Amino acid sequence: MRPYRNRPADTRTKLRETALGMIEDLFKAIAQIGDPRSRGQLLAAIGASVAVLVVLVATLWQLLHFFAASGYGWFDMVVQGAGLFGAGMLAWFAFPLVVSSTLGFFTDELCDAVEARYYPSLPPARHQSLAESLREGMSFAGLALLLNILVLPLYLLPGPNILIYLALNGWLLGREYFDAVALRRKTPGELAALRRQLRPGIWLAGVLIAFSLTIPFINLVVPLLGVAFMTHRFHHMTKPPNFNL
Repeated sequence: MRPYRNRPADTRTKLRETALGMIEDLFKAIAQIGDPRSRGQLLAAIGASVAVLVVLVATLWQLLHFFAASGYGWFDMVVQGAGLFGAGMLAWFAFPLVVSSTLGFFTDELCDAVEARYYPSLPPARHQSLAESLREGMSFAGLALLLNILVLPLYLLPGPNILIYLALNGWLLGREYFDAVALRRKTPGELAALRRQLRPGIWLAGVLIAFSLTIPFINLVVPLLGVAFMTHRFHHMTKPPNFNL
């Protein structure tokens, strides 16, 4: 019975270690912004984020005008009012998902900078082509938008909507960022097994990324911070026991 009694203590210890590790990795990711090797990736992340935001808002605005052009003044005003509110919510929820499809523009270079600074003894990584990265990013964006549209009615529930959003998109973003980083070091077969093994840690890291992507202005650099953060999480979660990186 003793192992059973000790299990809650072991769980608390693991949770505390995970939380402390995530905080440490987050500060390392923030410090990466000041690295000269990361400045180009920072500009690329901001540029990609702004471009995605502009395209998203413009698309939703055009759709709003299309559906609010019936010729009946009162009806168009109601549609525009409801549509403006809905478009704002959709843009706020969709931005973190769509912008993550741009990771292919800077993942390899940023991971190289992080690993050169913190993990210099690692062998060279396998680099994905830009076309391969963008194809996977677009597939992720499509799946993420589809799932979020399916649960869109639940987002109208005050209170639970935030929890639902973080739970779903924590899983989606955690997997996307983890895969982008891990595929540089693992084969697709190894990645699938590793993802199953580390599912809780990947999800928690994804929840933090999903939350950060909802904060105005900060969300413009979160794709870069998320890659740097997940690079640290990947190496910490996959390091052998009692091995210091």
